[in-house]
Amino acid sequence: MNMTNFSTKIKALSREKLLLNLRLALYSYLIIELSILILTSIMSPPLNYNSIGGRFLGFGIIFLCSFIVAIFTLGKRILYLSFIGQTESTLKMIFYGFKNTPDRVICVHFIITSSSLLCLLPSLFFYDTFLFWIFFLAGIIGFIWIQLSFSQSLFLLVDFPEMSPKNVLLKSLELMYHNKLKLLYIYGSFIPLYIIGILSFSLGLVLVVPYKDMTLTYFYLNLIRTQHKL
Repeated sequence: MNMTNFSTKIKALSREKLLLNLRLALYSYLIIELSILILTSIMSPPLNYNSIGGRFLGFGIIFLCSFIVAIFTLGKRILYLSFIGQTESTLKMIFYGFKNTPDRVICVHFIITSSSLLCLLPSLFFYDTFLFWIFFLAGIIGFIWIQLSFSQSLFLLVDFPEMSPKNVLLKSLELMYHNKLKLLYIYGSFIPLYIIGILSFSLGLVLVVPYKDMTLTYFYLNLIRTQHKL
């Protein structure tokens, strides 16, 4: 099955399942986004991004905030997997990561995020020069490769709680070995919807983000079922 047909198929399944669980999906989106907005507002003092120190401090703040986002994302993965499975879905699932094994989430996220940001780090030293764009574009390519390769890590943390962070990352790398372009295509297919969502004063994102998350959940399940030939 080519990428277009595959994307169309799992997005159709996602729309169907999302409509059955729309209330919980919308509530979870609003709670998570509001929590992250409040957090970033508190942790984002005015910075001078024209200085190297200011740029590094800005990177550090983003890095810290991303850990909270990762823990919320783990809870969101649990919620969306429950939409498809037999588990009863409840809104409190989105807070699961704060009470249960946050250390594993933090460990996995630290490795992924630090590796991703290291790809972009060299460009900060050439901020006002032509070399900035060369290093920045090379960093973006590396960033995308890392994010795609380890994109299934949080799903794996949910499904395999006994698996160590190291093995979770290796498993994600294995699952995504021949599937990075497929996932990149799926992400790309959501760009027009994100543009529409943003142009509607971000109101449309209330539907677009849950739709994307539901699609990513089906993508993960397809990877697992294909590997085990279920």
